[in-house]
Amino acid sequence: MVAISTQNIVASEFGVPLEKIIDLPIFSQCEVSAGKSGLGRIVSGVNIMEVPDISEWVTSGQLLITAGYAIRDNDSAQKSLIALLAQKGLAGLCIKTKRYLEEIPSTMLTQADLYNFPIIELSKDINFADLIHDVLSAILSEQTAYLTKMLDIHSRLMKIMID
Repeated sequence: MVAISTQNIVASEFGVPLEKIIDLPIFSQCEVSAGKSGLGRIVSGVNIMEVPDISEWVTSGQLLITAGYAIRDNDSAQKSLIALLAQKGLAGLCIKTKRYLEEIPSTMLTQADLYNFPIIELSKDINFADLIHDVLSAILSEQTAYLTKMLDIHSRLMKIMID
């Protein structure tokens, strides 16, 4: 008997493609700086990075948000971060520049393109709480639509079985 993992199936059904997330109004002043071919990755949650060993604290499908404080003076962390996040199956990385990182380090941009891992440069005016709220609202809306559809299918099947 073959065991089938439903984790990826559930994530894809209950998440939203990153390309749809970045169409939200809160991202209107943001730019996809690298990894554009990975915009089809599914966002199923949001997390904030403020520690350099973030790969221990994230899960597949998350959109990671940071101001770059944890990696600002750490070249080795900047060089290895994208590969780690891509291997963990994250959806992408949003970086608010101009505070701790003047710009996104070129090594990170190169790695993002290599791994098809989207990096989105956030506008300096974006509030993390608002961004998290808007992304999670989009995900919840998608989940509600999916569950409503499943309930409708279930109801139809039950009616067929009863008839």
